[in-house]
Amino acid sequence: MKRFFIGFFFVLLCQSFFAQTNSNDLTKESLDQKVKELKQKIESSTEGKRLKLLDSLSRLVNNKTKYSFDSIAKITIDYAYQLDSINMALRHTSSLMFYYANRASNAQAGVKVFEDFKARKTNSKDYDLLGRLYTNAADSYYFSGKTNESLDLYNAAEKFSLKANDSISYALARSYKSGVYDVTGDYATASKLLLETSQIFVRAKDTSNLLWTRNQLATLYTKIGFTEEAKKERDKTIAIARHRHDHLSLIPNLFNAALEQNFQGNQIARISYLKEAYEHVTEPDYDLPNKPIIFYGLLNAYAVTDSLSKATYFFDKIQNSFAKQDPIPNESHYRTALSDYYIATKEFNKALDEGYWVLNYHKRIGNVWGKYHMDERLSKIYKALGNIEKSHTHYVDFVTVRDSINSVKRANALSYYQTLYETERQESEIQQQQAEIAQQESEIEILDEQNKIKQQWMLFGGISILVVFIFFYVRYKQRLKLKVLENELLSSEIEHKQKDLKHLALDITNNKEWALTLSEQLERVKASTGKKRSKELINLETEIKNKIWVDESTEDFHNKIETLSSSFYEKLRSNYPDLTKTEIRLCSLIRMKMDTKQIAILQNINPSSVKMSRNRLRKKLNLTPGEDLYAFLLSY
Repeated sequence: MKRFFIGFFFVLLCQSFFAQTNSNDLTKESLDQKVKELKQKIESSTEGKRLKLLDSLSRLVNNKTKYSFDSIAKITIDYAYQLDSINMALRHTSSLMFYYANRASNAQAGVKVFEDFKARKTNSKDYDLLGRLYTNAADSYYFSGKTNESLDLYNAAEKFSLKANDSISYALARSYKSGVYDVTGDYATASKLLLETSQIFVRAKDTSNLLWTRNQLATLYTKIGFTEEAKKERDKTIAIARHRHDHLSLIPNLFNAALEQNFQGNQIARISYLKEAYEHVTEPDYDLPNKPIIFYGLLNAYAVTDSLSKATYFFDKIQNSFAKQDPIPNESHYRTALSDYYIATKEFNKALDEGYWVLNYHKRIGNVWGKYHMDERLSKIYKALGNIEKSHTHYVDFVTVRDSINSVKRANALSYYQTLYETERQESEIQQQQAEIAQQESEIEILDEQNKIKQQWMLFGGISILVVFIFFYVRYKQRLKLKVLENELLSSEIEHKQKDLKHLALDITNNKEWALTLSEQLERVKASTGKKRSKELINLETEIKNKIWVDESTEDFHNKIETLSSSFYEKLRSNYPDLTKTEIRLCSLIRMKMDTKQIAILQNINPSSVKMSRNRLRKKLNLTPGEDLYAFLLSY
């Protein structure tokens, strides 16, 4: 179901999986023996020797439930404090919180660990360690539904990481923080954080974390309707993860790709992605922590496609394994899948019980997206039961949230996101492509120098063609517009059209001057070499990007706003038929609380012209000097 799509921070489950000291190189039998030997030595040792052995044992069984990692970590922490080994205590405190939040699905226990840490009033200057500790604490609060508290802790983690001059820890804290904004529907801020941190990972050549970040970006793109760009991002990330045999990146990307296909109604592609992920999580050589959620995904997918026998197979598997764990791993996903399975088997009362558990969970953590989709499902369940009143109640809640997500209230954030996406994506596209090409060719070395040169020459050729195309296209377009306007001058609005024609002539002059400027810059590029050529290329590219955005993206933006504001536009046209299309667009931008500078950019005019336009608009709307234009437009 669509609701599987919500606030998915699946990769957090995979963080640090291969950091388990020594245990990866041991067979199960040798690991059992090693654990047994260490425990015997611990019993017969004292003081510093005992602490050292406890530290080794905790590292050996890191994140392994079978060996009661949490109990061993707690003993190690307490003993480290007794011997005043503060940094060792903090290191294991951090590991324990990570285990509770991202392995054991017991984030509340992680919150308790952090509260105990604060109560000790520990004083440490190891900022690198504190950065990681606060990040894991923030995860615990986030997964416990305490989003405001988690935001404060992520901010604290960032500050510690900056003090430690650790760019990776800093970027991780910020990228995880994006989840807080994602789950509350602030996609603009979430995407800004992810775009920023992805560049840090590129510069650091940290491929694993880069893949994680691009995974989350693809999910955000899909949520706000950029399905085509989301697919491109997702396909690239999956291709790189497959090439590197990086299961920890590949599996969550496959799962998210399945969610996106489900969102688009393509169940065949959805199941294909899930089956590939299932093959990896069931490989005998991997003890991957994300196995449960793949099983839940397949149960859900087969349930909604009426493949009841296959759905029952996974239902039995889940009930005999994950459902018996305490707590149940990824419980919200488990109960969501269960609800759809019970709908498929016509056990609607059971479906209601599971559905309400999930609904209340999303309410508690403030997950708008999750509540939205579960209200839709509960409405359908009650309809199947014949309870029209209850069905209507949940349907109204569903529609209310849907309208809120799609309303003009979201337009400002979406327009900002679109602007952010178009500009920042274009600025980083070459560097990102270089990173991905190098990743696939030689142990994924991002920013290979040879590829830089190749990309620059490709860019040089592309820009040359683009400059010529733009020059002739602008001339053709403007001549066409002049011809249309000349014909319109024969109408009764000659005087008004003559003014427009003068403005258009000025635009043509400016466009020609701009084209000539590009030509001069291109000549300088041809004559330059080395770093100077790179600088000239960047300047030329920036000039073209700015022009293209103004000429093309603005109209697309206005069209989207007009679609979202159709009711508002109709009322204005009905009451004030003399308003022009430009004036109605101005009304919409004012109503969205955009400032003069933003309006000037979107309408491609000077800020002073915006003020004149506002004054003319007030006169047409018959507003007195004391009436507030924004308040007047908001009343529509």
